[in-house]
Amino acid sequence: MIPETSGSQSIKLFKAARFPDKWIEVKTIRDNCSSVDTIILEDSNKKYLITSDTVKGSPCLVTNYMFEVDNEFEILKSYKLTTGNDGNRNGGNIVNIDNDKYRVGQICLKRYGEGLKIYKIESLNPYTEKLELTLDCNNIKNQINDLNIEFIGLHTYNVSEKYEVIDFLCEEELPLYIRIIRFIYKGYGYIKRRIIKYVFGRRDYKY
Repeated sequence: MIPETSGSQSIKLFKAARFPDKWIEVKTIRDNCSSVDTIILEDSNKKYLITSDTVKGSPCLVTNYMFEVDNEFEILKSYKLTTGNDGNRNGGNIVNIDNDKYRVGQICLKRYGEGLKIYKIESLNPYTEKLELTLDCNNIKNQINDLNIEFIGLHTYNVSEKYEVIDFLCEEELPLYIRIIRFIYKGYGYIKRRIIKYVFGRRDYKY
């Protein structure tokens, strides 16, 4: 698998030592990058990675790249795709239906995790895709009407032979004790910053 390792500015490959709970790092596929949500695409005995590089640190505005890799996940060729915040950032693995392949993209126009767009991949070289479906909270509620949950966002979609997984964003009021702890923690941070700034005269202190 290729988990999210953007914190180390890299794309890393992991192998299951004991599926599904023990994994070991195999190699770094790409480093010194701002790649997020890397997915694997296989077609006609070729293997590709589609990844989203964040632009200026924004989690929403990304530039997509496609890398052709060999069986050892060494990069052979790279292709720059599109830049945007409306369906660009990947939101799940490639979906295979019959002989067609679909890419899931995140809608991030107003905020992170608004909804998803499903694109049908029409060509790999050059890479082209066509919007097939838009998923937001309203049309998902119509499909899942037995859950008494208020959805405010939709982030990820994955499907396998036996399972379908959808990542929802829900909003609910935090318990009182958690709100009190958060208030105390924020107050502590504020006091700490004041002491550092005015007593010790350090404005560059990182905490």
